[in-house]
Amino acid sequence: MAAIDRLEQVDTSAVDELALINSERNLLEERLAKLEARRETASQEVVYRVRGDYESQLQALEARSLKPRMLAQDEYRKLLELHEEYQNALESARLDQEEVTLRNKIGEFEPSEFEKRKRQCRKVVKERQATIAASDELRTKFLSAFPSEEDLLQHPAEPEEAASSDAKSGPSAAQDEQSVQVPDGATVLISRADLDAMAASTQDTASSTVQAAETDAPAARDIDTPLESKEVSQFVPDATVLLPKLGIEALKHRQDGDDGEGG
Repeated sequence: MAAIDRLEQVDTSAVDELALINSERNLLEERLAKLEARRETASQEVVYRVRGDYESQLQALEARSLKPRMLAQDEYRKLLELHEEYQNALESARLDQEEVTLRNKIGEFEPSEFEKRKRQCRKVVKERQATIAASDELRTKFLSAFPSEEDLLQHPAEPEEAASSDAKSGPSAAQDEQSVQVPDGATVLISRADLDAMAASTQDTASSTVQAAETDAPAARDIDTPLESKEVSQFVPDATVLLPKLGIEALKHRQDGDDGEGG
């Protein structure tokens, strides 16, 4: 198959669709800019309503552009592979042309033979230059549909991945984010009942640890666990405590030197 025929097999329909989407997007963005400039001429409620309409249309265009964008990126990669192949072929033709000239200079060819070979080399070089020009024209068309070639070479998220990402940003993700934002020295208030329950849970965990140690190694009976030591003190409600909903797993307790329990 001729090089130019292979180039014609690159599908540009996705680029054409993206061009239409970009045209609509530019129109909406232009209207939003005009709306902002004239916001004082209408009530705030009307301005919000019109802006919301345009922004919703922009979001719909973004969703609509995902599939053609991915298709265009796939075709552009094919085009780049062909372009590199054509560049290598042109370089090879130029070397052949240079070789013919050198051989003629050292007396290898008769004048008629040299002219024949020279014409053939020029023809091949010209054809391959034309193929590269057509390839460059196609590249320009693809690039016109994207902000930059870097964007064109990057795959956007699949629609399913985008939906999954939105789901992860729901209530549970918000709670996780909230837990990260809690300062280390924050004071979290909980009920006395929850405090007692957490103390009991801590005691059960420590007891299980001691029992496991006794089973594995008899000498471990003398282990001084936190609950057996005098450092086991009363939990105070004004300390930073475990709050399961926020994922905080640290408990503060009052040291032996404290005189009384906080209110």
